[in-house]
Order: sequence, then C-alpha cells, then structure tokens
Amino acid sequence: MKIPLYIRDLLLEGKNVAVAGFGTFECKKVAAAYDKENSLFIPPGRDVTFIFDENTKGTDFTFYVTERESVKIEQAQLLVEEAIDDINYQLHRGKRIKYTGLGTFQLDQQKNIVFEADTELLTGGEYFGLNAVPVAAYAKSKQSLGMKIFLAFLLIIGVGLVGYWGFIVWKMVDNQRHTMGMPIHLSSPDTTKVILTSPGQKALDSIREQITPTKPSPVINNSSASEKEETEEVKKPEPKKPEIKTNTSSKQTEPEALPGGKFYIVAGCFRSEEGARKFVGQLKAKGYSSELFSKTESGLNMVSYASFKTRAEADAELLRIRNDENKAAYIVNR
Repeated sequence: MKIPLYIRDLLLEGKNVAVAGFGTFECKKVAAAYDKENSLFIPPGRDVTFIFDENTKGTDFTFYVTERESVKIEQAQLLVEEAIDDINYQLHRGKRIKYTGLGTFQLDQQKNIVFEADTELLTGGEYFGLNAVPVAAYAKSKQSLGMKIFLAFLLIIGVGLVGYWGFIVWKMVDNQRHTMGMPIHLSSPDTTKVILTSPGQKALDSIREQITPTKPSPVINNSSASEKEETEEVKKPEPKKPEIKTNTSSKQTEPEALPGGKFYIVAGCFRSEEGARKFVGQLKAKGYSSELFSKTESGLNMVSYASFKTRAEADAELLRIRNDENKAAYIVNR
C-alpha cells in the first residue's frame, strides 16, 4: 500500500496532509531547546499530529497521488478510498497498524483513532536527526574548537595549493601536446603543402604508403623500330556492352502536398487527447507552431512541431529537429 508512504513523503517536506474521508496530518517544526532539568541540548525536530474527520475533502493529496501514480483523478480517488477503507477495517477489528516511516494507528477506549508518529518522521531530513548533547560534552568540545579550526584552515590551504600546481602542470602538458601537433607550412613556386607532424599523422602516412600501389616505372627500350613491331602486343578490341536505355521520363519528382494539405513534422502520438493538447502547449512554449492536426489509423492523436506547404521546407526543418530536438521525428502529408 503506497498511500501511507505518500503521506510520509509530504510530511517530510514539512507540509500538512489532508486525506479525503479520513482526516488531516499537521506538521510543525520544533525549535532547539535546553533541558535544564537533565542538562541537555535538545536539537530541532518536528511535531506531527493527526485530526480524524470523515468529512475531510483532501483534494490536494488526491492530485498528488495522481502525479505519483501517473493515473487519472478518478483512479487516484479510488486508490485513496481503498487505502482508508482498509485502515478503518483493521482498526475496528482491534488491530494496531504500524507503517514504517509514518507511524502507528490504533483505537482508544472511546473508539477514536489515535496516531503516534514514527521517530524517523520526527527527526529525519534537513538538519533534523541530531541526538541530544549533554552540557558536559559541549564544554569539553569547546576547548578543542580552536585547534580544529586551525587544522581545517591548513587543510584548505593544502588542497588549494595541490589544485593550483595540478592546474599548472596540466596546462604545460596541454600546450606541449598542441605544439607537437601544429601544422608546418612549406611553400614552393607551384603549390603550398601542409604537413602535420604529430605522431598519429606520421603513423597514418606510413600505413597509406604501404597500402597505395606504386606506379610501374617506364621501361626504356633502345631496340630498333622493327624489333618494336615484332614484340608489340596486339590488343584485341573489347566487345561493346549493350546499351541499356533508361526511361528519363520516369524521374522521381518531389511529392506535392495533397489538395489543401500540408507536410507536418510529427512530434508524437498520444492515446489521450488531453495529453496531446498538453504536449502542444509545451512545444508552443518552446517557440514551435505546434498543433493537434490528425489521428493515426489506430486512433492515436498526432501532434506536430510545425507544418509546411512544400516538402523541401519540411525536410530542412526535420533535419534541424532531428539534430537538436527529437531523432524520432518524421513527416506526414495531410
């Protein structure tokens, strides 16, 4: 049962919680105090009380359950009612109900609901949760306070020096790395070449030299013309490949929009129209001309980023949206 956990979470935030048909949990902060009788410093905390009232509406808590459970308001109301009915059923059977982190419910002799808050609820969160400190321990710790401050000061200085020198060394190494990889410009009468002298570039160049086939050097033949004619190879004519005529008239053209239609860049599809309109509002807040423009074959409500009269304009905007906003965006023509 998650309802008691939701009540605890709101109380830990210091808020009062009204539960429909059950009552109100009031949360108050309690300041630190000094107990003279026991010579103790009492740390700050919370005081949580419960007031039973079957007429309590508790609308805010129901909306909170709606957000936590991601359900509609009617389903959230049903969850709250089921939880309260279960608590009342167990209490009237004489049981003592305990929820960890929230507290314990039970009926007194007059059949009134009595609530006792959990210790974690009274002392948890923020600066709460401190133990009571005896005065004697405080007086003893005060004597070494000066030494602790001095050691903390030395620690801060040490960390600062280490960070400073670490930054200096990093800058030196970074500058050296950039210097090794700077381009050197070599000029010649015909052209200007740029050579990268970094170790990575040298390794890449050596690999390219191994892969690139070398051109065969020309063979100089000093024999007579008659010998050339005897040794000359007769090249056979290569058979002509049959020409394949392509039908240039069937070139694909840019699809035109349907009569009266547009090209929409789809941002998302929603089963709930309410959710779709909420998403439209979010996109308009970002500057998009968003709209709820159509439905899919399965009945989902389609929300667009924008619409365009031509496909070219839509494609340009789609490329930007996929890079910056939503990689799953796509175009439909309606």
